[in-house]
Amino acid sequence: MRAGRIGLIGAMLAVSFMACAKRDVLMDVQGAVLYEKPQIEEISHEVADTRREGGTVAVTVRLSGDPGLTASFDIRPNIADHEPMRETEDGSYVGSFSFSPDAVGGPFTIIGRLWHDEAGEIVLRDPDPLTISLIR
Repeated sequence: MRAGRIGLIGAMLAVSFMACAKRDVLMDVQGAVLYEKPQIEEISHEVADTRREGGTVAVTVRLSGDPGLTASFDIRPNIADHEPMRETEDGSYVGSFSFSPDAVGGPFTIIGRLWHDEAGEIVLRDPDPLTISLIR
């Protein structure tokens, strides 16, 4: 069906060009490509607190959405901005961030981002806030 439409469109353009050539009329044909915004299906995080062993608080952020794009995340307010994520499988992105060993507080908000060079960016907030408790 698609090939038939392309052939029909080509024939119509050829007739239009011939008609324009006979009348010295200029016809401008431009194609436009429209891109859909990227989609994020889900965002989540997990926390590994190794401060008792002399480590830090590490947060791993997972995002699933459209494959082959640029992914990043923020931790708000003013903790992390556009931390890079890597695509581990088609549409599955992972990134991490380590807080200082003396970090406490929250709730912090995690925002996931997917970027397409032509279509732009989509963001999604993790519904579960992040809180870092005191070591007990």
